[in-house]
Amino acid sequence: AEGWYEDSVFHINAFGFPPTEPSSFTRAYYGNINFFGGPSSTAVKASAKLKQLEEENEDAMFVIVSDVWLDRVEVLEKIQTMFSGYSAMPPTCFIFCGNFSSAPYGRHQLRTLKESFKALADLICEYPSIHNSSRFVFVPGPEDPGPGTVLPRPPLAEHITEEFRQRVPFSVFTTNPCRVQYCSQEMVVIREDLVNKMCRNCVRLPSSNLDIPSHVSQSFIYIYACVCVCVCPHVNSIACLAFNIAYFAFKI
Repeated sequence: AEGWYEDSVFHINAFGFPPTEPSSFTRAYYGNINFFGGPSSTAVKASAKLKQLEEENEDAMFVIVSDVWLDRVEVLEKIQTMFSGYSAMPPTCFIFCGNFSSAPYGRHQLRTLKESFKALADLICEYPSIHNSSRFVFVPGPEDPGPGTVLPRPPLAEHITEEFRQRVPFSVFTTNPCRVQYCSQEMVVIREDLVNKMCRNCVRLPSSNLDIPSHVSQSFIYIYACVCVCVCPHVNSIACLAFNIAYFAFKI
């Protein structure tokens, strides 16, 4: 849209839309092409074997946590409590999103991160059921070591995570955003302070007593719903947005 903003009104003089077509045309043309990525040329959603494995494992769980400050003793204690609760039935995957340090800036940050991941590895090894069964995915945050704040961000440096990866073989240090595939399900995980960015670039807030977290979350849901309603063959099953803000919850 092009135009100007005046007196709390956005005046539009040009409005364009991408070309549209029925979803049946798109599916018929592309078939089972893998838009998600990975070694297979065929989309996982078309795999009957993976679908069967997924149905046989109805108790599969993904645990996703954000802003895991590993340099804080109280955070490690909570992680230990979490592992203790899940040890009887280990989740399929733990997804830890940054930032991984409460004090991101300083010359000792890299050494502190290595020590923090060593402490996390010690915790994981205390629970053999989780260590041997669960996968661990680590998504860097905006203030973790890396090239500025530009997305996509590369994984944490190998020299930081080398010892952890040796002790926890089922671990992956990936990019931000990243893509996770489980059987026929596809997930995209992004860690970014999107609320702060959206508020900073907001032309006009809808109301003075706005519940910002709820409003931003619903905005993303509505945007994604517009894509899902088209039944596009390459739409991901889940989009997980992790950002730093006070706890909130709402029903759709």
